[in-house]
Amino acid sequence: MLLMMLYIFMVTLLAGLLQAMTGFGFALIAAPLLMLVMNSKDMVVFNLLISTIVIVIMICQTLSKGQFKKIGILFAVSIIGTYAGTTVMGIINDDILEIFIGIVLILVTLAMNSKVNINMANHTLAKMGAGFFSGFLGATTSLGGPPVILYMMSQKEEKEVIRANLARFFLLSNIITIIMFYFSGNLQITHLSSYLWVAIPATLIGHCLGDRAFSLIKKNNFQRIVLGVVLLSAVVTICRGIWQIVQ
Repeated sequence: MLLMMLYIFMVTLLAGLLQAMTGFGFALIAAPLLMLVMNSKDMVVFNLLISTIVIVIMICQTLSKGQFKKIGILFAVSIIGTYAGTTVMGIINDDILEIFIGIVLILVTLAMNSKVNINMANHTLAKMGAGFFSGFLGATTSLGGPPVILYMMSQKEEKEVIRANLARFFLLSNIITIIMFYFSGNLQITHLSSYLWVAIPATLIGHCLGDRAFSLIKKNNFQRIVLGVVLLSAVVTICRGIWQIVQ
């Protein structure tokens, strides 16, 4: 039990650090590592609750950088995706969900490392697509960041603005997801309470470290870190998925 708590402490510390540095990295690092000790559905709920704490802190720290109006369309459409995702959560089994997570991560990694940009004449349509898939992936895998990141990076925003607007988007998205999980019966946290008490201080420590590191990162290095994190998570999760198949 002690080793389990220590493992969760270290995972959430690293995830909190990454979230503070990039604005979205909590689930990308935590999801594949926590799936080694939790089932997929517990992992999604756990990540959702802990990452929300970091997001609230980030919003308080970036009041002058981000604007809720810039993420309005993204968020509105993500609600539809979240509803679709919570519906899937109620009918899909854990093994299929783990394979799905791995496939999503590897596809996103290939796209981002190929420097795919969203150069569409209708940017409203691009926003809607990013918002829907972010909501769907957030509800089913807790990995809702990559679609929105792809869109925002294609708009050539400064790293401070990307980080601030991502925090605002995911706060609203997480709140909606938590509400939908509650009414769909997927918000089961009683058996996770001991893990949450360990994860909260670890995440706060990680956030403090990540916030300091963020101020030292140049824009090009910021993008490399984002892509590197997605790649690492993809490799780990795909290996997990393959292991489940061969067993």
